[in-house]
Amino acid sequence: VKAKFTDQEGQVEWMWVDVVAFKGTLFEGTLANDPDVIKSLRDGQRVKVNLADVGDYLHEKKGGEHAGGYSIEVAKTRGLLPADAKP
Repeated sequence: VKAKFTDQEGQVEWMWVDVVAFKGTLFEGTLANDPDVIKSLRDGQRVKVNLADVGDYLHEKKGGEHAGGYSIEVAKTRGLLPADAKP
């Protein structure tokens, strides 16, 4: 899932989380990228995310087909990612 993280100064950063568990409205997993803004977090760090803070998801189906990843497509159209970037 792609989730919103906020630091003590109110800075917001959206980061991908590799989910390993989901219970009620809480996801648990590890950060899948190094943050640019929130320096108190690190790639691979275990985190918990509320469902209300999830903005996107990416699910790889059998055969390599993907579902979700809408924010990736937006980033491509805005020139933030190469047009041929894969989810």
